Amino acid sequence: MSEHVLKLIDISIAYGSSIVIEPLTLKIKKGEFIGLVGSNGSGKTSLLKSIAGEINPHTGKIFLNNNEVTSLSIKERIENGIVYIHQFPIVFPELFVWENFFIWYSLIKTNNNSGLERHEVINQLQEKLLNLGLEIPLNKRVGELSESEQQILEFTRVFLSEPKLILIDEATSVLDFNLSRKILSFLKGFCLNGGVVIFVTHRTSELINIADKVYEIKSGALQPNYSNIDNQFDIIACKTTRYNEKLTISDNVVFEVIIDLDNKAERLELKLFENEILGITGLDGSNYEHLSEKILSSINKKKADNSKVFEIGKEYAYLGKNRETDWVFPLQSIDFNLSITDKRVLLLKNNNAVYKLIKELGISPEDPFKIVDELSGGNKLKTAIGRTLSLKCPVNIFDEPFTGIDPNAKIMIKEIIKTNVRIRKSSFIIFSKDYFDMLGFCDRILAIKNNGEYEIFEGSYLMSVQNLNIEEELFG
Repeated sequence: MSEHVLKLIDISIAYGSSIVIEPLTLKIKKGEFIGLVGSNGSGKTSLLKSIAGEINPHTGKIFLNNNEVTSLSIKERIENGIVYIHQFPIVFPELFVWENFFIWYSLIKTNNNSGLERHEVINQLQEKLLNLGLEIPLNKRVGELSESEQQILEFTRVFLSEPKLILIDEATSVLDFNLSRKILSFLKGFCLNGGVVIFVTHRTSELINIADKVYEIKSGALQPNYSNIDNQFDIIACKTTRYNEKLTISDNVVFEVIIDLDNKAERLELKLFENEILGITGLDGSNYEHLSEKILSSINKKKADNSKVFEIGKEYAYLGKNRETDWVFPLQSIDFNLSITDKRVLLLKNNNAVYKLIKELGISPEDPFKIVDELSGGNKLKTAIGRTLSLKCPVNIFDEPFTGIDPNAKIMIKEIIKTNVRIRKSSFIIFSKDYFDMLGFCDRILAIKNNGEYEIFEGSYLMSVQNLNIEEELFG
């Protein structure tokens, strides 16, 4: 009997006449944790969707424990033990937490749910959350939960389904490192008990000491990346130091706000200087998640006397978390989205600047007439960032701008932000749960601690701290 739990034989994926993934063969053994990396639009999500049954492969066959599942429906694959955790949780926001779980339980336990009562559902959820060391209010409507809490719900109900193969698509990107570590620890235990995990991530550091093998999808082909990635902190350090170019920060304060932190006597006094990149980070459960809203509320209050509540395009530019709905026109082309904020470019039909920006941002494909809704999630995000930067505002507030972006794309975005600081004298406030993205890039980092207190660190100081002690330094 084969020791391989999952076998992909000559699998290729195409959209119309466009081949995304060339024919590949991959065999995964019982108990293996597989990391999958690649640039935005490389086909990582498409490969997971083909295994989960959300799309059909162009060619090839898929086997689970030697049984072919290529033609099975999504529901049938779930019943056979294949579960897929999406980057953004699929939930019913108007229902309570326990009701969302009940729907999932009904799907996976078709023959055993006839006598299931509410208290039994809640007991099972509470037991699993306790085992995971996680917390989530069960009698709260899902739409009232934070992003992190919604993703915890997604993981919890998947763990309760007794899967054989878990497919994870950037699902930890909205979690802080503390929560992410708990989830990864449980996944590793799942593998030690014979399960299989395929884990797509742009947070390379998450794979350290966790992944047995890492593959990269590049130019439509699956390539072994590295089997032992203990040296990834060194790779991260090399990539961050290239941003350690010291730009002169002016003494001129371009933005200042005083914010009351929830349930704390201490008030946050925040100053942003000309030419500065200020990073703000925090753990789930701290005041961090609501801080960007409080800053925007403060701006609104200051603008109240000027008839317009929030004058984007003059002094402040804001890139929110939901880039797909807030900051792009999904049914319009890339060039329309990038030029709409610059009336001169739009009216003169001068697309040279747009072509240049597409190339600088690394948007793929480099087709200015491509409809944004047809792009991968990462390339939609790059389009949103490009559109925000083209406003050319002196103060720019970016909320989680690196979520869902591959490492090379992060390098491009950071270089463009640095260029804006250098040439346009712009200033930036960057919110990110992934504090590694700020090292060697931000001039100062504001860390919101779980007790509601905060501390501001010089970026140069944090670069001198040993990698394993950075989190303790920030949040301890």
